[in-house]
Amino acid sequence: MNRLRQLNELGIDTVWRLRGPSVAVPGLAAAGAGMPAGADRVAPGAAAGAGAGAVAVLGEAALRGVTVPSGWDALEQGVAACNACGLCRSRNRAVPGRGDRSAALMIVGDAPDAEEDAEGEPFAGQSGRLLDNMLGAIGLARGAGAYVTNIVKCRPPAQRSPQADEFVQCAAWLQAQVDLVSPRLILVLGRSAAQGILGGEASVPLLRGQMHRWRDRPVLVSYHPTQLLHTPRDKAKAWEDLLRVRHELSRQPSDRR
Repeated sequence: MNRLRQLNELGIDTVWRLRGPSVAVPGLAAAGAGMPAGADRVAPGAAAGAGAGAVAVLGEAALRGVTVPSGWDALEQGVAACNACGLCRSRNRAVPGRGDRSAALMIVGDAPDAEEDAEGEPFAGQSGRLLDNMLGAIGLARGAGAYVTNIVKCRPPAQRSPQADEFVQCAAWLQAQVDLVSPRLILVLGRSAAQGILGGEASVPLLRGQMHRWRDRPVLVSYHPTQLLHTPRDKAKAWEDLLRVRHELSRQPSDRR
């Protein structure tokens, strides 16, 4: 699929086409900057309130009963067999994550939904196709430059959000994925994923547009593709976030293996 078709799938009209570094996008700085004003600042909550919440929810000291795996085989086998919390009783299949194992970009989404639970794949179905188009529009793919996973690896029952103890019990798997992939940037999609990583109760609109940090890595927050399907007016904001992702990856020196 060419880039124009990808942007059409994303719901972005021609004013939003990628044309290189000189593209003018509402809400972004002029050519040569390519990011919102103040983009180099770490969000205030990331170093204080939100950072403290992240330590409380996903801090390594809080892990209980799960040994952080040291390799991909151990990680995927461990996720498939994990029974550390009650979510193991409601899942059909665990959803470990997929993509480029040395990716510059790691994407962390909300808990698996019914399609992901059935297929054992993150970002399945229509939301997954939208994510693929979003990535393709900035020259990435989940198997080439991007690794995708979920904040927890099993589907919560009744479409509810993960609970704090489930975040904690599942934290080892996400931490292991970050360590193994060693991404230069983490893109968090969705409110549950953002709250699980950054702590607190802030919504995506309040968290996006700022640079956060988790496990000493830069973190950006944007809308989950499922929300974009239900609220198309947010697609333009998601496009701004994608351009920010592209800019951040281009400005960071690559040390990929």
